Amino acid sequence: MDKVLNLQMSLFGSFRNVRLETEIVINLLTALKDEGFVPGSADIASVDLKTGKMTVDSRMQMISPNKTWVIAFLPDRIDFNYNYQEGTTVHKHIDDLLVYGKGLVEKVFSVFSSTTGNRLALNCKLVLENMTEDDLKQFCRRFTKPLSAYEDDSYAEWSVRFNAHGNFRISETEVEECNRITEMMQIERQSGLTVEKNDSHSIILSMDVNTLPLNIAQRFKYDNLIFFANDAAGFVAEVTKEIESDC
Repeated sequence: MDKVLNLQMSLFGSFRNVRLETEIVINLLTALKDEGFVPGSADIASVDLKTGKMTVDSRMQMISPNKTWVIAFLPDRIDFNYNYQEGTTVHKHIDDLLVYGKGLVEKVFSVFSSTTGNRLALNCKLVLENMTEDDLKQFCRRFTKPLSAYEDDSYAEWSVRFNAHGNFRISETEVEECNRITEMMQIERQSGLTVEKNDSHSIILSMDVNTLPLNIAQRFKYDNLIFFANDAAGFVAEVTKEIESDC
């Protein structure tokens, strides 16, 4: 792949009490002092279905100096989120990002050591850039067989999505059934995260591994997230290797 656009690790649960409060902020700044994170906030709007009234909840974030990493403390999950920023290091695979992200997980949950959650997720977006029209056609034909009505035409839009369940390790002895989602989509040329319309094309590859939503028992701790992320990264590597093999 040419660039990792996004990587996110998430622990889902009930975190409404983790708020932008002085004691919590000081503890997080201490835990993340070597990384230089600074506190911030994000407003989350929601609508009460019974009354129709909209409320805005200001949620805490910790932001890296170059703004590539944001740790977001949302009401229903804690996200460790990497987003590529123009001018920062380009990562072609998620390995180094995952190592750094897992370090952040350990440091953040040293502050919330007893916190548990009910779901785990790892998702990422990568991009293949600067494809010619012929490159794009050959790529699309590897994964889909067009109807005869489209056989000789250039695609204005193209996408394909797969999901099959599979087991992923959450500890040395336990596995959890998960969604394994892969989606590929044609877009115009990517410049960072800004779409530019010209004569070259790109393919966005999105992958999402997440535990099934049916089981909402509070059974996961941060070390389960780390173990799970390692195993899910193996699936990401397997998919990207196959896609890259003929590119």
